[in-house]
Amino acid sequence: MRPHALIPLLLVTLVLSGCGRRNHSNPKPVAYDRLASLVIEVYDPDTNSVWEGVSVRIVEVEHEWSGRVVPNPIEDDWYVTGRDGTIEFTPKLLGMTNVGFFEDPFGRAVMSPDLDQDEAIVLIEVYGEGLGSAFWEIDISWDRPEVYAEIPF
Repeated sequence: MRPHALIPLLLVTLVLSGCGRRNHSNPKPVAYDRLASLVIEVYDPDTNSVWEGVSVRIVEVEHEWSGRVVPNPIEDDWYVTGRDGTIEFTPKLLGMTNVGFFEDPFGRAVMSPDLDQDEAIVLIEVYGEGLGSAFWEIDISWDRPEVYAEIPF
């Protein structure tokens, strides 16, 4: 058999050898932004009961992605705890506070999965009439975007 007559046979063999092969490697999972939210429960550490009617505000947020501390542009942006002693900063409310969170198209605060954009530290102030004020830092991250923080006051 002549060598150039083997070329079509080699091409057919190559094509057929590739048929039926599957890529068995695992694809890299795709990470998406996650909605960020913060629920704060204020309680009395002496009695272990919650504080109803205590005021809470976000003072500022330090963002990993920008290296900046973004103060709340509204200094009197207070929210009052309910009967259960909690305040909920929903993703929408966190976005509306204008403290530097990334936002989705609906204005909700989100955490990015990028390693240099996935963390923030929220500084809150708790105030009670006759009790004074206390400040607390709360970490929010892509790994933990929905935070329930119990604050002794």
